[in-house]
Amino acid sequence: MDKEIYIITILNIVILSIIIVLLLIYLLLIILVRRFHTATNILIGGFAVSGIICCGFWVMNNLVLLINPTAQFESTSLCIFIESLPTLVNSLVVYCLIVITINQFFAVIYPKNRFFRKKTCSLISISYPLDSYYYSVNT
Repeated sequence: MDKEIYIITILNIVILSIIIVLLLIYLLLIILVRRFHTATNILIGGFAVSGIICCGFWVMNNLVLLINPTAQFESTSLCIFIESLPTLVNSLVVYCLIVITINQFFAVIYPKNRFFRKKTCSLISISYPLDSYYYSVNT
């Protein structure tokens, strides 16, 4: 591996690890501080969880490629699984952003309807991307 690529990969791992720590701190604040238990913060907490999953995947992927670049090509099923995960993981983050946008759109368009400002609607909204992630990995 070239020296520049090695340095960039290490830098990428460090930055993603810092992002994971910051997202965990933010998620803990949402969970532990009672006044943060609003519908919007629950949606942002779902985004933080998907960000942790995404960054965790990329840290592990970069570590594997750094230690043993040919490890994922040793078996066909592992290669197919690892090649399909980046699209899935990155789509999870984008999907969470879309869910937050749609929820806020409905909260603004229908201000008298309390459903879009309730925690129940937020929990239902963030369960869809996590369910789709679970079912797509297990099928």
